[in-house]
Amino acid sequence: MPASDSCEPQVINALAKAGWHLLKRHYAIRLGGASRGIVFADLLIEKNNQLVIVVEIKCFADVHILMDDLYHAIGQYIIYQNALALKPSSEPVVLALPENAYHQLMASSAIQNTFQNAKIKVVIIDLIREEVVQWIS
Repeated sequence: MPASDSCEPQVINALAKAGWHLLKRHYAIRLGGASRGIVFADLLIEKNNQLVIVVEIKCFADVHILMDDLYHAIGQYIIYQNALALKPSSEPVVLALPENAYHQLMASSAIQNTFQNAKIKVVIIDLIREEVVQWIS
């Protein structure tokens, strides 16, 4: 099983406060093809027994490796998004980020363009209050 990000409990609590129900931690996504690999997103959540989404959580806790974490997060997001697009039920993927990390990342126009061009959906979390600040699609 993959390791959990340090802010995962706060993100789960924030999503629960916003009416989301946790269906599964470490949600397995099959890549298919000859390798038949499996990757794991952090959460599968649902709201009102209708909308189901996959959530990848990134805390960006160490500012010294912020860009390495960002490269990793974007790569995971794109692989999850493309693998899920092959399924009939194709759940959307959302990247959960702490509010301070989001603002720090979005100070760069290159990173803003990357998020827009890759169509990365984001949920911004206030980790102290454990609340959803904003959904960006």
